[in-house]
Amino acid sequence: MRPKKSTSADKPFDVIGKQLIAAHPEDWLALIGIKDTGTTPLEVLDADLATIVPQADRVLLRGGTVPELFNIELETGHHGNVLAERLLLYSVALTQKYRLPVRSAVFLLRREADSPALTGSYARKYADDTVYLRFDYQVVRVWKLPVGPLLSGGVSTLPLAPIADVPQEALPEIIAYLGERFGAESPEREREYWLSTYFLMGTKYPDHVVDALLKGIGTMFESTTYNATLEKGRTQGISQGITQGITQGIGEGERRSLLLIGSERLGVPTVEVQSRIQALPAGSQMIDLLRRVLRVSSWEELFGD
Repeated sequence: MRPKKSTSADKPFDVIGKQLIAAHPEDWLALIGIKDTGTTPLEVLDADLATIVPQADRVLLRGGTVPELFNIELETGHHGNVLAERLLLYSVALTQKYRLPVRSAVFLLRREADSPALTGSYARKYADDTVYLRFDYQVVRVWKLPVGPLLSGGVSTLPLAPIADVPQEALPEIIAYLGERFGAESPEREREYWLSTYFLMGTKYPDHVVDALLKGIGTMFESTTYNATLEKGRTQGISQGITQGITQGIGEGERRSLLLIGSERLGVPTVEVQSRIQALPAGSQMIDLLRRVLRVSSWEELFGD
């Protein structure tokens, strides 16, 4: 049976995961116990399996004498065995496409995504209980990860640190450390890492906590790389009027992000909704809507109608 698609609530995190993994794929392999990537090249492959199944999050190729693939998925929703079935389907499709062995790993970003069915092993049985197919995969429950290895690890997995196994009172110190590490990157990459941290923290902490810890987050929505990544492959069916006339800068970058994320989660906005968004001033109200769009189920609910 064809597995269900992931919920729309996962979509913004698909984008975040693709960005972070592509930035430094070796950081993510280290979190699933693959640490010998320094001597073998890593390549980010085309993850589009649309002819068979929906697109996977990220697929990596590790070269060398015995090349293999890694499929890494980030999840916020509760899917149970449906998730294991989807990983199996991705694995089979990738094997068929690239003719290489596939290691599969799923990162559960919040406790609500967990399920007793996610054991790391999935089996199909005949009526007499005989197992005819077994599929193994790795499950990383991010809230159980010790924060120390994350802080000393690669920069692209640092946005996971605030939602790892860390007491809330330690967050200011952790955020300060993230600022030092992110500040050593290019301005564009720094904005992307902070934006990822902002969204990920929203899966665990109340809005007022995130806002207090990440003051000035609004400027990070200017990230052209983030918007381009979000827009790629996700704007089909959105009217041309959404993007026509949009220029770069504070406010416009935020409106563009709101329209794109909202269109993915809530459906194509009406002309009236588009007009309301274009009329919004830059600032705290726009940031509040960007935060709320991940939690509401309709454009009307977003605006409080």
